[in-house]
Amino acid sequence: MIRVLQLTDSINRSDGRTQVVMNVYRRIDKSKFQFDFVTGNYHADNFKEEIEAFGGQVYTLKEYQRFDYLKIKKFINEILTENAYDIVHYHASSIWGEGIKVAKKQNVPVRIMHAHNDVWGGNWIKSIRNHLFSLGILRDTTALFSCSNKAGSSLFGTRNFTVFHNAIDIKKFKFNLNKRIQMRKEFAIGDNVFLIGQIGRLSAEKNQEFSIELLSKLRLRGKTAKLLIIGEGPRYDYLKNITKKFGVENNVIFAGQRADVNNLYSALDVLMLPSHFEGLPVTSIEAQSSGLPVLMSDNITKEAGIINCDFLSLSSIDMWLNKLTTLSGENLSEANREKCGDIMNQNDYSDKRQALLWSEMYRRLVKK
Repeated sequence: MIRVLQLTDSINRSDGRTQVVMNVYRRIDKSKFQFDFVTGNYHADNFKEEIEAFGGQVYTLKEYQRFDYLKIKKFINEILTENAYDIVHYHASSIWGEGIKVAKKQNVPVRIMHAHNDVWGGNWIKSIRNHLFSLGILRDTTALFSCSNKAGSSLFGTRNFTVFHNAIDIKKFKFNLNKRIQMRKEFAIGDNVFLIGQIGRLSAEKNQEFSIELLSKLRLRGKTAKLLIIGEGPRYDYLKNITKKFGVENNVIFAGQRADVNNLYSALDVLMLPSHFEGLPVTSIEAQSSGLPVLMSDNITKEAGIINCDFLSLSSIDMWLNKLTTLSGENLSEANREKCGDIMNQNDYSDKRQALLWSEMYRRLVKK
């Protein structure tokens, strides 16, 4: 058996990197591969029970400051001293990358750094800090993975890396008419309402205020539309004030963190991703699997667009508005939305396909 220590920084269900790893973990042959996870504190809605049901171990460092390198290094060193691992797989970029340096000292043969974003940080200070911090990690890795070519080139430069597209349970997100009716009823959304969705952490890079402004302009054009914002984060109060600024406080629904996002895709009519930066957003692939049109900023890698996607500049809000106006006059049939799910199931984003690719690479690197 090949034992892998996953440094995901989180086991929260809301964490995109952990979702990708878990989608592979569910599908991978657990008689041949075992994943254990290292994390800090986590929310009530987490993967711990599922990980343990698969035979995995969750190592939790409960008390540490955000940038306490010494505690993290000591914690990971204890884990690697007491347990034999073939691979340490670090999902960049965070302070938990210290685990790569420790793994080298502990002679772990395979040390992977995996890029999930195309920038080093949310602002220039964080970018410089994370880049400098990661230089030592890059020297100590034996393999580089990335969710997209753009993310890999941005973080690894001219170094060789392998692209593994984010793994998705495609069937889970296929359009379901009954779920559409159920979800829209829960939020009191009428059949005539054009429902825009945005899913992600309420943070600056996700740019929810752009969607709020677009909604206000769309309604000024006489369209019956609402915006469903799914996620939690530090910008909740700020975004609530933005809805009041644009006079749409009664037309924007803050749904918080949801465990049934797969059902909510069926309720939506379009997904918005006006992000300032992303790696390869899992939500875009999930939405396409549900047959949703997706509007993304052109900051996002084109690899995220398979079917019914448009990449638009954030500098031209009118382009977004015109596209939304057109979409609001269309009616995607149940058959068309289901067909999109079938198309998506044949591509490299399916969890079944990615589990196979990860397995082959792990075996090749470990030489087992």
